[in-house]
Amino acid sequence: MKKPRYEGDQEVTIPESIRIDAANGNGNTVPVFPFGSPEPHGQIVCVKLEFVHTRRLAAFLLGAWLGGCLLMILIQAENLRFTSSLLSTPSDQAAAFLKKAGSQQDFALIMRYQAAEQNRRYADVWEDAQFGLGLILAASLFLGTQRRIFPLVVCGLMLVMLIFEHLGITPELAFRGRDTDFPPGNAALGLLVRMYALGQVYAWVEGCKIVLGVLLAGYLFIFRARRTRKQIDSIDQRHPSHISG
Repeated sequence: MKKPRYEGDQEVTIPESIRIDAANGNGNTVPVFPFGSPEPHGQIVCVKLEFVHTRRLAAFLLGAWLGGCLLMILIQAENLRFTSSLLSTPSDQAAAFLKKAGSQQDFALIMRYQAAEQNRRYADVWEDAQFGLGLILAASLFLGTQRRIFPLVVCGLMLVMLIFEHLGITPELAFRGRDTDFPPGNAALGLLVRMYALGQVYAWVEGCKIVLGVLLAGYLFIFRARRTRKQIDSIDQRHPSHISG
């Protein structure tokens, strides 16, 4: 008998313990016919098939989603910070070029504009990628957690927050941001306050999404631990001889 596989694997083997469950009428059952038989004949054996690797896939996708969110926060913050630090402490060659290029203030505006445009592009591409991750994660949770409501609701809330960011906040941040990249918009108090408010809303939504992701990761870990404990207890009850030696 091959080593038992787990939830979600396409090549499912049937361990002896599952055959015993099926013989006792436990678990979901599917008919299995004798090997090589083109048509069902003889005695039909009903066995329980487990789907475990979908839960592992869900954990991987969730980790990629959360890791990507944290990475994007770091990249966006570092882009703007690095532009300022680069201009404040340029190398000797860069300092000589800046003197020849003209106004250092104008050059700083161009560099900050480039960094801001990169951040907008990264945010748009990453949000598109999150939709793919979120939908595949929802399907994996549906198959890998026995269709439990809690993980599906949490994943759904994360997708709702993503839709709100993608449709309600990011487009306006990009539109208003381009107005504040150059004068006179970068000196307009009302426009700057609006940009600050939008940034705070985006940060709060992103933070809530990450918290929900961490909560979902904890649930998957606890679900796995409890299920493993139940499987061990079930084996101990059916085969107590291996405990006593």
